[in-house]
Amino acid sequence: MDEAHIKKILVLVEGAKTDVLLMNKIISSYPILDDYRIVSYCTNIYALYQEMMMAGQEDLEATDILLVLKSREKREENRKLFDEKYTDILLVFDLDPQDSRYNLDSR
Repeated sequence: MDEAHIKKILVLVEGAKTDVLLMNKIISSYPILDDYRIVSYCTNIYALYQEMMMAGQEDLEATDILLVLKSREKREENRKLFDEKYTDILLVFDLDPQDSRYNLDSR
């Protein structure tokens, strides 16, 4: 694959250990030549959604998710990752319907 076609992918997962291991296992099962980074968010999708809304990011299509992630990140190495440019950002989270913020009618 020519270098111009290689994607740079950020995979954001919910958990710190199991989710990272699982995503590494899944990705290693396929011959993916793209550059990717797996980063643990260490909380659930509802917390991310709430942070985006509190930051005034009501238009989810126009949201700079890297800016939202960087603003809450305490680990310097991850803040640097959020400064980079990615062709794709994948959010891999559980549904967590038991969470009090779960709302079937939310966007």
